Amino acid sequence: MIFLAVTMGFFAENIREHFDEQKTTQKYLGSLEMELIHNKIVFNSADSLYTTRRPVEDSIVRRFIEKKENEDLQVTARLINTSRYQYSPGIEISAYTQLIN
Repeated sequence: MIFLAVTMGFFAENIREHFDEQKTTQKYLGSLEMELIHNKIVFNSADSLYTTRRPVEDSIVRRFIEKKENEDLQVTARLINTSRYQYSPGIEISAYTQLIN
């Protein structure tokens, strides 16, 4: 009788832990979904920023390849000044890290 009670208690505890793990997993998946949506918005804004900067950077490269960077230094300086700022989009990975652990 004691063996049966202990065994049933063990099974009940395993079932409870299973449901708790499912609930936690669903919560983390919801957080991951929100982070992915946020990251998509961040990357779309970064893409539009780089799309507007690409012609300027192409012009700089073309001037240096054609060795015309010293012909008009004001234009070269303006192009370099326009493209000198770096943008590193911040992405969220905390929910992903929690799911891995």
